[in-house]
Amino acid sequence: MVMFKLPRTDGGSSLFGIYYKGVASAHPLHQEGYAEHLIPLVIERCDKQYLLPRGGANTSMQKKRVALLGCGAVGGFLALELIRTGLRDLTLVDHEKLTLDNVYRHELGKGMVGTYKVLALKQEIERKVPYTNIIPIPDQAETAIESGRLKPGRFDLIIIAIGDETACLYLNELIRSRRPYPPIIFSWLEPYGIG
Repeated sequence: MVMFKLPRTDGGSSLFGIYYKGVASAHPLHQEGYAEHLIPLVIERCDKQYLLPRGGANTSMQKKRVALLGCGAVGGFLALELIRTGLRDLTLVDHEKLTLDNVYRHELGKGMVGTYKVLALKQEIERKVPYTNIIPIPDQAETAIESGRLKPGRFDLIIIAIGDETACLYLNELIRSRRPYPPIIFSWLEPYGIG
């Protein structure tokens, strides 16, 4: 087998190869070499340096770490979209399991009913997008922080999508009491789908 890298006029390069079948005493490219058949090889790149930009992802996001607290209708959507931006390191925190009444508004669908949302999202994201590092924490955000399982200072950004104003206020105080802490974004869904 021989692999070739051919420069293109646009500055990139094309890869292709030839597989030699039925090779005799010397390599087919040698003066005395011989092969019964030449089989062209098509090379399909699947490395992240190629796939991420091709899919529209920003490669500068690869080194960022984000924690997403709450994986319901808004959080589930955000998790997948964050990964599609090029983010590779995402920690998901939610203590709830997907229920049947969530199915119509959640990314996961009915096949994951009864599964912790964080575990199901990890599975779904890894099924759809390669080169991801999803860390699921099936626990309440407050408990995860207080127990040390979730250390806010490890992240470049924390997104809170739990939909409970009182819990959001408490989480804001809890995260800000631990220094250093990253920027925090709060997201929610307005009642009746207004916002």
